[in-house]
Amino acid sequence: MRRIFVNFLALILVFTGMSVIPAHAAVEATSVYVTDYPNALAEDGLGNIYVVDESAPSIGIVVIPSYTGFLYGQAVTVGTPLILVPEQDSIPSGVAISPTGTLVWALRNGDVYALSGTGQLVFGVPVSINTTTRIAIGTELSEGIDFDSFGNLYGIKQTPGGLSVIPVATGTLFGQSV
Repeated sequence: MRRIFVNFLALILVFTGMSVIPAHAAVEATSVYVTDYPNALAEDGLGNIYVVDESAPSIGIVVIPSYTGFLYGQAVTVGTPLILVPEQDSIPSGVAISPTGTLVWALRNGDVYALSGTGQLVFGVPVSINTTTRIAIGTELSEGIDFDSFGNLYGIKQTPGGLSVIPVATGTLFGQSV
């Protein structure tokens, strides 16, 4: 029965003049930002792309804006990369955008920083508008980081390896008390 259906489908395609093109045939990637040592990536709800760049002269977090205007108090031009957060104590190792639009990054020493376009509390720490603020010191979040939809911040540590979380509230996550 299956062979009859496949032959019938092929006959319809030939009859209508349609051809079957493999899905991968038309897929191509286009470079929007070129650097020697990118190590992390995030995107906000407005389509801005954030890249942790380890290559001089743009060491830090580079934003490729999706619009022209202001972002975290800095003038941006659509498609023009800008070093939004220059290297601080060390090169950022992870970057993420919270559900509220706060830019958060981790350093290899486990320190976590935040930058908000509005004044707000981030994990109980006051973050002033457009001001880089350290929100945690020496955490296990020393590599890639990411938020879940509730606002919990997850991160990894490579040596020794593991997954950790800075919870938005006290409770239980994945069977663990947080």
